[in-house]
Amino acid sequence: KLWFLTGILFTVLACDNETPEAVPTIDLAAESITYELVSQDSKFTGTVSVKGVIKNVGGKFQSGQGQQYAALYQKPHGGQLKLLAKVDFQTLEVGESLQVSATAAWNVTTEFQPDFMLRIEYDPDILIDGNKHNDDRNPANNSLTKSGYGINDLFE
Repeated sequence: KLWFLTGILFTVLACDNETPEAVPTIDLAAESITYELVSQDSKFTGTVSVKGVIKNVGGKFQSGQGQQYAALYQKPHGGQLKLLAKVDFQTLEVGESLQVSATAAWNVTTEFQPDFMLRIEYDPDILIDGNKHNDDRNPANNSLTKSGYGINDLFE
C-alpha cells in the first residue's frame, strides 16, 4: 500500500508544475497636450480648450474603481498646480486612448504664461493590490508638460 500512496503523491506533484502566468507589460503614457481657440473676445483675450491624451502603449490595463485617473493641470510659474479636469477610468485596451480636457480664459498679454501638465495618477497602493494588470512598468512616461506660450499663437 505504501508504494501505491507514493505513486499517487508523485503523480499529484508532477501535475502541479504548470507554467505561471506571464507578467503583463502594462504601460500607460501621457501622449499629448493640444490647444484650440474656442472663442476670441478681443485681439488679446479669449477662451481656449486644452486637451490631454493618454494612451495604452502596453498590455491590456484592468483595474479597480478609483485606483487611477488622468489629470490635466495648469502650472503657473512659481505657483501651485491647479487641477483643471480629471477622468476616472478602470480599463484601457491595447492602443486605446483617453482624453481629458478643460477650457480656460486666456490673455496674450500675461507676462508669465502657465505651463500645462498631463499626468496619470495612481493610488499609492496600486503596486501591492495583487493585480498585475494595473502595474505600470514605465512610470517615466506618465507625465507630460507643455508650455502655455504656444496658445498665444492661436490669437494671430
